[in-house]
Amino acid sequence: MPHDGNALNCREAAAGPDLPALPHHLRLAALQCNFEGGREHTLLLTRKWREFGFNAEQLFHPCAELYTAVYDARQHRELLQDYLAEAKACGLSVIMYLNCHILPPSQEDRRDDWAARDLHGNYLRLYDGTYYRPCYNSGWTDHFLAVVTSLRPLDIAGIFFDGPLAAVCGCPACRERFAATCHRTLDTASPAELAAFSRRTFLEFSRKIYHRVKEVNPAWLSYTNVGLLHGQWSAAEMRDILSGEDMVGTEGGFQFYGRPQETPFFKCSLAAKAVEAVAAGRPGVIFMAGDHKPWSWYLHSPTETRLCYAAALANGAGVWYGLHGATTLLDSPTGAAVREMLAFDHEHHNLYERTVSRAEVALFYSFDTACH
Repeated sequence: MPHDGNALNCREAAAGPDLPALPHHLRLAALQCNFEGGREHTLLLTRKWREFGFNAEQLFHPCAELYTAVYDARQHRELLQDYLAEAKACGLSVIMYLNCHILPPSQEDRRDDWAARDLHGNYLRLYDGTYYRPCYNSGWTDHFLAVVTSLRPLDIAGIFFDGPLAAVCGCPACRERFAATCHRTLDTASPAELAAFSRRTFLEFSRKIYHRVKEVNPAWLSYTNVGLLHGQWSAAEMRDILSGEDMVGTEGGFQFYGRPQETPFFKCSLAAKAVEAVAAGRPGVIFMAGDHKPWSWYLHSPTETRLCYAAALANGAGVWYGLHGATTLLDSPTGAAVREMLAFDHEHHNLYERTVSRAEVALFYSFDTACH
């Protein structure tokens, strides 16, 4: 299903009393863990987001397992329905978070059937060996698509898919698929053939999840977090990926993952410009971690926070502000800066609605060159 440039307008028109419309200019809250716990505390968070000035949430924490989250209707539906009712009362639209690049701890017993492996049969893990990776040619994909379907009764505005990733996998499912499609064994393939097979697997999976979202509810937004500027995808592949996105974003505000001196001062600005260049009228978002990566409990300074937020706004993007520690971290000077920027954004948001850059000079970014 190719992307319809009017999909957002159709979704907004379809939004009735049971489907909160998603604002075009987003101020997205995100709590990427749940270490405070408790039903009462969870439900009260909607009021905190409203008080800070967010207009939407990427919902993760009610389904959290450490730093990942995958929805299980038997375990999460009752709490989620109550949470969504609270969010609606607070005027917050909700995009559900689903992780599709790791197996959470509760699924580790399925690793033999679902986990990706290298060509020697060793399991592939992410985040310094913490989590197994799923294989998109395995039965995990059917399970994951069923999870998307199980969200049908929930009063949400869309789904945020975190990942997926393209990587060479040597599990039994991939060996069988490669032999069936390429008519040779995986072990005799060249590195280029292996890379092409893994990328094809990724693209097929990304289409499947987009189509499933639209089958479940055509009005829902679908977004897959694949890394716009990570140098992974050719121009043709990026066009394919973007054809299944109802908003466009990138982790331009995830800093620093290295020496701060080696991070471009204008990282956020450049990322927001790239988002604007390919968004084609869809909402553009900069994903901004509230903390210094990878130190999840160490927030950016107030000045760093203001600069990052302002850079996104000045270049036509909304902001996703993600916490990776307790919400009490916001009871700080950095939290006050976040509240200040959200209030500024809220007061002037009409100035950022569907704006067009007046720049007369552009820098050419080649996806093909970055890829190769």
